[in-house]
Amino acid sequence: NTYQFSTEIVLGCTDSSACNYNPDATVDDGSCNYGNICSDGSYACDCGGSPDWEVNENDYETNSGVTAIVYIDDYVQGGADDILAAFGPDGSVRGVASSAGPIPPVPGAVYAGANHYLISVYGNNAENGSTFTFKYYSASNDQVVELTETITFAPPAGVGDVVDPLILNGTLSTDTVDCAGVTNGDAAEDDCGVCDSVSSND
Repeated sequence: NTYQFSTEIVLGCTDSSACNYNPDATVDDGSCNYGNICSDGSYACDCGGSPDWEVNENDYETNSGVTAIVYIDDYVQGGADDILAAFGPDGSVRGVASSAGPIPPVPGAVYAGANHYLISVYGNNAENGSTFTFKYYSASNDQVVELTETITFAPPAGVGDVVDPLILNGTLSTDTVDCAGVTNGDAAEDDCGVCDSVSSND
């Protein structure tokens, strides 16, 4: 009698704790993904939507208007569900804005047509001269991005306008979490189901 055995090789993530676990995979191809950085700093497969950034303007004495363009990885941002937020020196939310649409074609507006944000940044008189920071929620990436630029709070003076907007820049995180829970670690689940970074015992 002649017997034939056929073993189909299916590449994929074989770690059941990974976000992209493939129960049909027979060989781990190193593609396991353990989540994204969420707005609260935790990691999850699905961060559950936009952050709950809110500000009560009545809690503050004054404000400063900011006209800004946001670039993430050198691309102008402005998704319908994207959010720009300002933060005070104590880390609290001090302003929230959705896209204001394209900058109108006014004389001198070199960024005419680029999506922009109009955000009121709130604070107290004692914070005059303090540094305020910005974060951006990209809905298409479900990720919060820390923006590089800051402003010096100086109400009632505004920052930027449609001719000369404040340019804010950020980079999407490419951090991953390995099967051991280490950010950007190299541990992977081997054929025996062991999570480590030692290839000699695979």
